[in-house]
Amino acid sequence: MSSAENVASEIPEVTDHMDNPQPSRADFFVEFPPGIGELLSAYTSLATDKQPWSSTARWIFTGVGAVILGVPTAWISYEASDGSWGWAMLLFLVGLGIGALIGWAVTRFHHTITYVGTEGMAKFCCTGNRDKISTMDVFQFETATELRTAVTSHYTNGVYTHTAYTFTWEDDGGATQYLVNGTYNENKPKPGDEYLFGRVGEGAWSQFLFDRADETLERDGFLHFNISGNDWVRVGSGFIDLHFKNETVHCEREEIEGMTVQSGTFTIKRTDAREGWFSSEGVFSFECGKMANLRLFLVALEALLGYSFDE
Repeated sequence: MSSAENVASEIPEVTDHMDNPQPSRADFFVEFPPGIGELLSAYTSLATDKQPWSSTARWIFTGVGAVILGVPTAWISYEASDGSWGWAMLLFLVGLGIGALIGWAVTRFHHTITYVGTEGMAKFCCTGNRDKISTMDVFQFETATELRTAVTSHYTNGVYTHTAYTFTWEDDGGATQYLVNGTYNENKPKPGDEYLFGRVGEGAWSQFLFDRADETLERDGFLHFNISGNDWVRVGSGFIDLHFKNETVHCEREEIEGMTVQSGTFTIKRTDAREGWFSSEGVFSFECGKMANLRLFLVALEALLGYSFDE
């Protein structure tokens, strides 16, 4: 760990998580940590010319914000209630409180760095000043075995409102090793949104697994992908095994009529499939968000079975 004076000039020679060049004033107040491989991308919300507010200045700004919001609120209430001082005083206090909270939040000094490497991810936060590190999260990929990703866009009356996302890395026992989650309220996330941190981390994780896939294929003859419950899929050279509802079905490449991804659902259909209104045979579907290591699964389908899907 180093202060801004020691680290600020050491701007990483990689892009941010949106593949944009680093700003010249980017302040990486904590160095890239060892143990997470070669640096792939990095983001910092802090600039070298950004300084924390002094305590006196924060209190003054907070007080001014409280008065600016409290007085008009009280006056509007007084006029609207035909001279009722009771309501005016009540809303004056409410306005003071809200104004103070806004003023205190606006002057807060809280900044974040996120790093993605070839073998892990890291997040650091400072609060109050550059040297007061409040968050120190370093995640090494080797401690996890599975990643599940869920990204859901929400709509109200047909109008987009926000997107919720979750990237969850787990170990063999199902314990969470690392979590990136949150929401963004734009059709496209902003540069500092942690969705981008999670998405780039997902790509690095998939490459981490891919680099070890040949060894797994040579040892086991397939790549194993858990879904949910006891369901799983295995992909090998020229075949896929599907285990659903405690039954396993083996499919050679020529026995597969097609694979589709639609509305977050992955479907595999055999050539001898029979589809009906109430039941179907030879058709296997699952939610993409429930499959572990989904991106590696898609790569395996292309490499081992010749099926390609656009992300």
